[in-house]
Amino acid sequence: MNYEELERHAIESLNEAAERHAHFDLLDVDKLIKKNKLREITNPIFFVRDNIPTSDGLLSNEIFGITKDQRANIFAYIDLSEYFIHPLYYIIWNSMDRKLSEVVNGTDTFIIDKDGQFVQDDNGDNGIKWLKANIDKIKFKHTESSKRDTKIKFLEETRDKMFIKQMLVIPAYYRDVNNTGGYVTVGEINKIYNQLILGVRSLKETADYGLNMSNAVRGRIQNTIVKLYQWFTGTSKDKEAGKGLSGKYGIIRQSVLSKTTDYGTRLVLSAPELKVENLDDMKTTLDYTCIPLSSLCSNLFPFIIFWIRRFFENEFSTKDYPVRNKKGEIEYLKVKDPLIAFSDTRIKEEIERFMKGFSNRFIPIQVPLEDEKRTVWMRFNGYSVDEYEALKNKDSGDVTPLFRRRLTWCDLIFMACEEVSKDKNVIITRYPMDSYFNQFTTKIRVSSTKETEPMYVNNTFYKYYPKIREEDIGKDTSNKFMDTLNLSNLYLEAIGGDYDGDQVTAKVAFTKEANAELEKFANSKKNYINLGGKNARNPSHECIQALYSLTIHIPGNNITKDVKLGKL
Repeated sequence: MNYEELERHAIESLNEAAERHAHFDLLDVDKLIKKNKLREITNPIFFVRDNIPTSDGLLSNEIFGITKDQRANIFAYIDLSEYFIHPLYYIIWNSMDRKLSEVVNGTDTFIIDKDGQFVQDDNGDNGIKWLKANIDKIKFKHTESSKRDTKIKFLEETRDKMFIKQMLVIPAYYRDVNNTGGYVTVGEINKIYNQLILGVRSLKETADYGLNMSNAVRGRIQNTIVKLYQWFTGTSKDKEAGKGLSGKYGIIRQSVLSKTTDYGTRLVLSAPELKVENLDDMKTTLDYTCIPLSSLCSNLFPFIIFWIRRFFENEFSTKDYPVRNKKGEIEYLKVKDPLIAFSDTRIKEEIERFMKGFSNRFIPIQVPLEDEKRTVWMRFNGYSVDEYEALKNKDSGDVTPLFRRRLTWCDLIFMACEEVSKDKNVIITRYPMDSYFNQFTTKIRVSSTKETEPMYVNNTFYKYYPKIREEDIGKDTSNKFMDTLNLSNLYLEAIGGDYDGDQVTAKVAFTKEANAELEKFANSKKNYINLGGKNARNPSHECIQALYSLTIHIPGNNITKDVKLGKL
């Protein structure tokens, strides 16, 4: 047995052990009803007039109350008048023996042989009543499948709870009506409850008249009960059954996906940029995730406010602001109330404008002067790497920067995000959380414009500074920025993600203690090795793509024309 077979055998053994020790217990519906004094739903009609709910119907104010708390916590029930198979039992049993469906729906007659199995017989019987009367004679057939054995164990140990006579109705708050657009709709779950009430009412009324309903009608009621269960579990393949509570498009998941926390954002995943000369130029790595600048405005909002406030305090520490006139001479102009002009309220407005204004993100910053007739803009001075090194070696500091233009709010926001995110980690989560690998943490790399350049600004080096020129200011910027999240492909398999529109939630840790704990986890084996001992950060897709790119034959291309593959 090689290593892979040994590993697979170990995982299967762990799964089998988990199944053997799993324990299921069903809710005692009758006890719940009596303990909580639940009331019965008997009326299939939703409203009497003017959209007023019926007093004994599925949306009753008398049964479920009128306040939000009442309608979210009060259950009710439907009396089935006869015994039916619990939907979970029916689904499990029917998956092992398809003859159960024929027995319940009365499409054929059977007897139970000495081995406890259904055998077709013209003189036999069928129906749920016959099934309940002979339930102790039935034996479930074992095979070599461990999963089947687990199912059989569950059915045999809880055989006394196999049949139910009442069906719970969830609180009205979770299945309320929709009256938008002038039309009132009750939703799929209410329609299924309605079908169940109509079927049971028909069963009761015909029994009162001494008529014997066929097993086909009871089979339809049983199928409605199963349909109701499948709605909650999201396992129905019937489109009319609705989305249910669980599943990819279920109510629970959709509700979770629509919620965000303070200073948190939801972002679409996109592939990282690979057009670089070497690995050191990669913006996205296993340790760094590229977060859009607009997203970090929300993630780091209080820190950005503080940084920009301090910037203006330092910039306007005196009332004289140096300006170079047309002659090239420096003159000092009087500034009017700069801390009022650049108050926290103004800073918040500009940040929100940057986040929401996709087409106009290069907004220049005007200097508030006492002489209101003059218009002066704050200046941006940036140096290329070579120019900065040359400037340091010069004796004179009078060197004109290569990049001279108006300073924009985009510049301030970028520099603020770069500064405040250096010592912080981002927590990235993809729902639903089916394992702890659906959430991981990395350091932050600010993603701004599509085109960036290395630059020194205020004696600080920025490797990926947004490329902004004077002629870009005031122009449409809707196609210049990256507004999706770039993460390393190594994380994709563990979170079950791809690049077809999947979304993740990004939340930045604020405190030093939280960031220290996240870094400790990011560097631990738990972040890389799953419970089966395999590497959760799988690079196989990149290897396959690289081999394909290296060995592809392009017609008419001399470079790949004579490529021959050797043995690996």
